[in-house]
Amino acid sequence: MSRKFTLVAAATSVAIAATVAFGGGHNLSPEQAAMKARKAHMNLAQHHQNVLVAMSRGAMDYNADIAQGSADALAALSTMSQMTYWPQNSDSETLEGSRAKPEIWQNLPDVFAKAGANVEAAAALQAVAGTKEGLDSALRGLIQSCNDCHRSYRAPFN
Repeated sequence: MSRKFTLVAAATSVAIAATVAFGGGHNLSPEQAAMKARKAHMNLAQHHQNVLVAMSRGAMDYNADIAQGSADALAALSTMSQMTYWPQNSDSETLEGSRAKPEIWQNLPDVFAKAGANVEAAAALQAVAGTKEGLDSALRGLIQSCNDCHRSYRAPFN
């Protein structure tokens, strides 16, 4: 086989694979796309929370700049609009892969109250993350606010 043929075959394979991968992401229903977005949002929040937990527990050296950056990210994430993340029929009983319990849509005032508590906890963490002592106490409040909602409105892994 010539080198030119090998390069053309490789380029064609890459182009086909990219087309399939790109096209596959665009075949999602609105509910699947919303679930994908909210999972990405939650995963990003979990990443920053894990960094702070590692510092708080001593599994990672405390670094004020990194702690503040993660706290800033958590505060920003808590205030980002999630209105499009939660369409009807994107719950765990309707949409495969969803962990959102149907009770979310039946108890929106409680969900909004819990979201508000998370915004407050994230802001409190953001205000003190620059010191190890402040981080430790405020992080507990943030984790509690996350757990309050997840206990009520997130289904367990299947």
